[in-house]
This record gives sequence, structure tokens and C-alpha cells, in this order.
Amino acid sequence: MPRHRPPTAHAPARPVRPRPRLLQPCLAGVGVDFGEQPRLIIVTGVPGSGKTSVARALAAMFPRSAHVEADALRETIREGRVNPGGSPDDEAERQLSLLTRMTAALGNELFAEGFTVIVDDVVVTRGRLDDYLRALRGSPLHYVLLAPPRSVVLERDRLRPEKQVAEQYLWLYDLMEAECLGLGLDLDTSDWDEAETAAAIHTAVIDGQGVVR
Repeated sequence: MPRHRPPTAHAPARPVRPRPRLLQPCLAGVGVDFGEQPRLIIVTGVPGSGKTSVARALAAMFPRSAHVEADALRETIREGRVNPGGSPDDEAERQLSLLTRMTAALGNELFAEGFTVIVDDVVVTRGRLDDYLRALRGSPLHYVLLAPPRSVVLERDRLRPEKQVAEQYLWLYDLMEAECLGLGLDLDTSDWDEAETAAAIHTAVIDGQGVVR
């Protein structure tokens, strides 16, 4: 895939890291209506990987788009909410399944109305991806995994003003590596900010990369 730079960019190219399907960001053409069909895009990674800020930036790059943030839907449960990994285990699992269905239902409605839908959730096990593959209707469905090293995840999480949860859920990183790398589009975003990461994803999905259905 050819690489492009915006006319005003003077920064040196960032080094390519030896990780699967790593892309260089391409900002050329961002915001242009390509006339492409609506897409379903799962943007995921372990907590602290930057998925929400990237998903928000990515949504701005499509002419008709929606950012469906699973955490925001989870917070609609005001009393009795049990977060993933919480207790009792069976209730945590039931609510996680409910959240997947809620997220997919909203995404399906938006997609049916012609919006590109960016699903923002922690989908880093094969079981969770399979749940979304069953619940989401339509195609193409792109799976984008943000996979900076653990140290970068922890540092980014430490700098977040609103919450710090990466250390609590870092055990998911091993599952992510074992079950999900290589299924879609894998990005080591260590040296990219959210705008560069979103631009790389935008270029990739327009090019048809990361499709799991």
C-alpha cells in the first residue's frame, strides 16, 4: 500500500515495529466522502490501550458514523451493576452477555440506517469475538486490535485523568496474544497518538484490511 504524507508534514517517518499487520499512518484524504458502503468496525484492546479515544477519532473520519461505547451502555445500569471479573461470577457473566447484546443491538440499528459503526469494547478473547460475530448483523465487519506493549498500556493508563484500570485487567493481555492476534488488523500503537492511529485504521479499512466477515 503506498504511503502518503499531508503537504504540511515535516516530521521524520516513524520506525516500523515487527508486529503483525502494522501500518504506517496515512492522513491523506481523511474526511473525504469516498462513497464507501457502511462498515462495522470493532476497535478493541486491553483497558488502557487507547481504544475509546481512537474510536472517537476514527468516527470523525467517516461521512456518516456512530461510536458505540460499551462502557457508556454499561453505566446505564445504575444499581446492581457487576463489572467483568466482579462477584458473583455468574452475575458478572450474565451482565457481560447482556452488554454485548445491547451494544450489538444499537450497532445493528445504526448500521441498518447507513452509518458506519465503530464498536468500542474489550473484545480480546476468541469467545467474546464470537459473541459479537453472532450478535452483529451485516458486513464488512472489521476487527482492529490495539496491541502496544504492556509497559505502554500501563503508562497511558497512569496518565488518564478519569480512571486507572489497566493494572487490574492486565492479565487479559496474555489471552489477547494467545487467542486474538492475527485474526484481524493488529497494531502496535506505541509511537502513535490517537489521531495517527485512527488515520492508519481508516486507511486500512478502506483498503479492505482486518475483515473477519
